[in-house]
Amino acid sequence: DILLYHVVGASVDAASVTDGMTATMVNGDDATFTVSDGTVTINDATVTSADVMASNGIIHVIDKVLMPPADEPVVVDPFDGVTCAATVGIDSSGYAFSPTVVNIAVGETVCWLWEEASMPHNVKEITGFKSTTYVENGITSGAAAANVAFHHTFTEDTTFYYACEPHIGLNMFGEVVVGDGGTPATTSDDSGDESEDTPGFVVISTLVAVVAALALMGRQGRND
Repeated sequence: DILLYHVVGASVDAASVTDGMTATMVNGDDATFTVSDGTVTINDATVTSADVMASNGIIHVIDKVLMPPADEPVVVDPFDGVTCAATVGIDSSGYAFSPTVVNIAVGETVCWLWEEASMPHNVKEITGFKSTTYVENGITSGAAAANVAFHHTFTEDTTFYYACEPHIGLNMFGEVVVGDGGTPATTSDDSGDESEDTPGFVVISTLVAVVAALALMGRQGRND
């Protein structure tokens, strides 16, 4: 690429060069010419000898190597096409997720992302809050790594508990609360309240009536 940046795909003599002119080199990048007080430069190199005729073109000798412009870095979105309702990373200590708890709606997606972390991490589902037992065939980002881009879409009310496998002993836990968190709805229980129509109440009432009748009969017998 550097060699091709020194070649123009046409013969250009010194008389054709004007101040501010640009030329596309064979490698596809542009070079800019400057003409000042009889001195010609191309980018930051000075032409020391011009119009050296050759069998396949014209050579212009310069005093330094031309370096092609650096390519623009290609930014790749690791979650291209994914809408992240929340993104979890690693905090500055390197031993905690950030944030540790996220709340999302059913049907939304959580993304986990860290790049060039100081140590490898991963996401692995556990059975409960700060549990040290992993869920068999549970949700996981795979092996711990310094670069992780992982996402999961949650389709029902639940609370997803997870840990970093290499650092579970350092309490590196996380939590995703989806919808209501999967908490069962509370209902009132009136089964302990017996009304007058229940069999138990009828039996007790009957016994009380019988006892009262016997007591009355005994009192009348003594009076006689």
